[in-house]
Amino acid sequence: MTQSTASGSEQNSTKENHQEITLQNLDAATIKLSGKHLIEASAGTGKTYNITRIYLRLLLERELTVEQILLMTFTKDATQELRGRIDAFIRLALSDWDVLCEEDGYFASLNKRIEQPKREFLLKRALLFLDEAAIFTIHGFCQRVLNQYAFTSGLPFNANMAANSSEITLQVCQDWYRSLAKSDHESFMLLASFWATPDSFLSSFSKAIGHTSTLSVVDVESIEAEFIALVRLAAQTLTANNDLLENGLILVKKGAEQEKRREELCQLKIWFESIISKELSLLDVGEGKVKMPDGFFDGKRYARSTYKAELLDAFAPVKEVKEQIKKIANNINKAKAFAIVQLGIYQIRQQVIEQKKALNLLDFDDLINTLADCLQSDDSTDENSHLLAKQLLAQYPVALIDEFQDTDPKQFGILQSIYYGDNAKQANAGLFLIGDPKQAIYGFRGGDIFAYLNARSGCDHHWLMDTNWRSTPQMIAGYNQLFTYKRDESLIANCANQQNESVFGFGIPYSPVLAGKKTKGSAQAQHVTLDSDKALQFIHFTNDEISDGTKPQSDKISQGSRPM
Repeated sequence: MTQSTASGSEQNSTKENHQEITLQNLDAATIKLSGKHLIEASAGTGKTYNITRIYLRLLLERELTVEQILLMTFTKDATQELRGRIDAFIRLALSDWDVLCEEDGYFASLNKRIEQPKREFLLKRALLFLDEAAIFTIHGFCQRVLNQYAFTSGLPFNANMAANSSEITLQVCQDWYRSLAKSDHESFMLLASFWATPDSFLSSFSKAIGHTSTLSVVDVESIEAEFIALVRLAAQTLTANNDLLENGLILVKKGAEQEKRREELCQLKIWFESIISKELSLLDVGEGKVKMPDGFFDGKRYARSTYKAELLDAFAPVKEVKEQIKKIANNINKAKAFAIVQLGIYQIRQQVIEQKKALNLLDFDDLINTLADCLQSDDSTDENSHLLAKQLLAQYPVALIDEFQDTDPKQFGILQSIYYGDNAKQANAGLFLIGDPKQAIYGFRGGDIFAYLNARSGCDHHWLMDTNWRSTPQMIAGYNQLFTYKRDESLIANCANQQNESVFGFGIPYSPVLAGKKTKGSAQAQHVTLDSDKALQFIHFTNDEISDGTKPQSDKISQGSRPM
């Protein structure tokens, strides 16, 4: 079950969009301070280091106050770390500017563009008001906006805040289970065969319950149609290979045995036609009440036949039908159960909303959903939604979004409403989306990697931070091996211009990472590592070695084999 019928098309469009995107190395001293930027930063590449440098330029070059630069990240701990790093960096710039200009090209570049009196005034102003800096979690930002613009949002002034409403959701789910058991015993038994308890139900569908989007399910008709299409292919293959079957399996026998095999083939074809014409119930077939006549294509009959290869090809669709029979009953029943689940989720959603209203309770998801709804009215003439977006754009002309890979569609929709469109261009707005799709870990809380990938196509500029300064070169070499399908001996030497085929799929690219640390005795950060030195070893055992127990040779280390 999915939350949007468009999810498949979104994934396909992501693949197409990826082909058009070229990532350039980020330079915090020269990056444009307006427009929409996507910055891909792998672990250890200095993400916070560059965020603080872009932030300082916004203070000095665009002369924004700390209240005007919106900086969002995913956790409270991360916001505190960013606040501390920015504080320390501003103080360092204020106290050691001249020394930094001699040692650091970033400061030397800024020094040419900003005069000393103006620079010192802007830095001191930033420090004076740093406690008021707009550094929030996404939920903290939503709460601030909804409280500040309470009349526009319709948010209750005295609402009780909670991190989540899981206890209420569990209670409502338990009530729904009890109600279904009383009103529709058959549906309840079908539901319970897959999700025996409300806890197991919520472990599968809590994300769907927490969202407001329309749910789509795979219906029984689609499952049956797919199975029938497979049966039709099998029947057509038998007809197309009639001469092969006659010569390879029937004429090789004599007398009664020959007629028996011809009859078995006839019975198989009749069975196929009964499925195609829907005379047989697929549920009965799947439950074994009507068995498939499978004697004719028994592999033992042609194991030593000169036609073995051709017969294997001819029977491949037939054997696939037999294999799918094992699953068809479960698939049909689960599709029926999903239809029950879909209605149940809608009911649970509504009951949870009513329960929270009665308790005057709001959770974190409510904050995001409420602000998103305020900004994304379906009515294009809704003045309130346009007014709120303009007010927020004026209040926060530039936003930096850290850990953007964990953003969900609702959260990204909020950013789109504010920082996309003609108003944003006219206001010279800036949006910096900083993240790494390899580190997307909050799917259980609604994080949607496809929101990140689709956002890539709407950005004006695409940047890459490709040098890991934290890990050893050996670890980086193993890291690059792990995240690419194909072993490439020139991976390290050419990785600046290379994008190997990614292990992630869905158009998620992988650009090999450079090692910033130097090895002993080497004056270069970039180097080639021998297989024996690599952090991850991949040893390939051939079938011969496995069967005779011989020890693998050291030169059989290759990417993509079984890790030891």
